[in-house]
Amino acid sequence: MRVGSAAVILALIAIFAWTIVRHQFKPAEGLADRPSLPPTASQSKGGYTDVDLSAAVNQLFSSVSPSLPENKYLPEFATERILWITTQRHAGKLSIILLKNTDNTNVYFEDLMASGIVEGKPMIVIAGPRFLDLLVEGGRTSPPFTQRQRNNFALGLVHETVPFGEG
Repeated sequence: MRVGSAAVILALIAIFAWTIVRHQFKPAEGLADRPSLPPTASQSKGGYTDVDLSAAVNQLFSSVSPSLPENKYLPEFATERILWITTQRHAGKLSIILLKNTDNTNVYFEDLMASGIVEGKPMIVIAGPRFLDLLVEGGRTSPPFTQRQRNNFALGLVHETVPFGEG
């Protein structure tokens, strides 16, 4: 039974990823894909503060909400998982943490996120260096984020909920 559930979950993630990739090549609606202004010298790749990055995480999380009309294309599984994250966060049963420095951790340098249970509480960790890369490479470090940034972030969140079961 567990193998069957895992196979279904993996299949749904694959469908979700395919839907996101397909959606990225459609014309974007709204302002999300407008080019942003180039960062100032104080905002060079290494110049963002923890406060800047934390704000960007929260803003990007808000931008992938399934309740927003621009996210109606999200597959049902993704919608359920993102809503689960939101519910669990509000109930204090799940933490999302921005990890500024991933040195001496099990988070690989190319990982955007990782998840696990810490002291009995589910946790999603966002790797600060890779998150900053996501922002800088996407050309937007603040809202409105590009479609690709939103999709990559949403896919990462959905992927990280798999170890927590069916919630």
